[in-house]
Amino acid sequence: MVLRELFNPWVWRAAWRDSRRERRRLLTFSLSVLAGVGALVAVGSLRENLSEAVDVQAKELLGADLVISGRRPFTPAQGAGGPDGESEREAWEWIESLPGRRSEEVAFVTTAAFPRSGDATLCTVRAVDGDFPFFGAIRTEPPEAWQAFRRGEGAVLDPAVAGKVSELSAGDTVKLGAAEVRVLGVFSKAPPANGGAAIFAPPIYVPFATAEATGTVGTQSFAEYRLSFDFRGAEVEGIERRRDDGESGVRTMLKKAGLRAETVADRQRSMERTLDRLYGFLSLVGFVALLLGGVGIASAVHVHISSRLKTVAMLRCLGCPPARATAVFLAQGAALALIGSLAGVLFGVALQQTLPRLFRDHLPFEVPLGIAAGPVLLGLGTG
Repeated sequence: MVLRELFNPWVWRAAWRDSRRERRRLLTFSLSVLAGVGALVAVGSLRENLSEAVDVQAKELLGADLVISGRRPFTPAQGAGGPDGESEREAWEWIESLPGRRSEEVAFVTTAAFPRSGDATLCTVRAVDGDFPFFGAIRTEPPEAWQAFRRGEGAVLDPAVAGKVSELSAGDTVKLGAAEVRVLGVFSKAPPANGGAAIFAPPIYVPFATAEATGTVGTQSFAEYRLSFDFRGAEVEGIERRRDDGESGVRTMLKKAGLRAETVADRQRSMERTLDRLYGFLSLVGFVALLLGGVGIASAVHVHISSRLKTVAMLRCLGCPPARATAVFLAQGAALALIGSLAGVLFGVALQQTLPRLFRDHLPFEVPLGIAAGPVLLGLGTG
């Protein structure tokens, strides 16, 4: 009955006139939902944008079509004579049969010392041989540093390492174990990282031969060896996971040999799981903010209606039905919710367009800035 009265034009005219003296205060109350709706819209839109970026740029996130990693060097004789020697030989034969380009890498954690400044910091040394990463652009400062690295002329530092060194400049040396390497520059867009160790020990890229020269590979470090492949469009059967996320025969063979395989699809799934967890947490935060805003508006409307009891009594004396008198204040509440939700949507879209631009230099891929209709409608409807 009350909802039907909302379609009566007189109800909306009465609601507008009744709010004349309280309009500014009521609009202030309506903005209580702005933060909650804005958070839902911004988080949902960013989730859509990041998912699109992961789908389109998945190869750049891995840097290769396939990465095989283990704790021992990749040699034809690895494991010969051991209990898993047969599995390792079988795995090596399969690896040797893979087509396209390949790049070998060894990574280990050590301390980097800078003799000129006297600074030292924990880092992950990534000694790379070949053209890894095969996909994606690498940017350094100065720009020619990466090409000089390819020629084996020195090391390139992660910005987190460079930030811990006072007065660092190109041409300085960094001491890694027993080896001293010339610093060529600093990444502005680094190659893809493998694992979470880069958060605590940011990487320093050095030529592959430098790994042995440091004297820290082997007994003094937990080194990880990687082989990266660029299949150049060739199809490799048996490496993808099954639909039930079970391991394929190739993956089982590699696992028995102490090796792990990661494909572009694996990296994509991993990124999507991370985004889902982040989206769930931030959505909960936004919903709680929206719920608190709703409680605030409910309290404000209750106070407002309590102050209008004389107006309601006057309407009743003039013959206004109870449902119509109720609809007047229900219309005011709906208008407050709509105004607050629209303002929240605009705030969320502005936030979604601004954040990727602020963190553009720190993201491993380009983020599209399209407005997703789903999160906008969800935020508006929830508000």
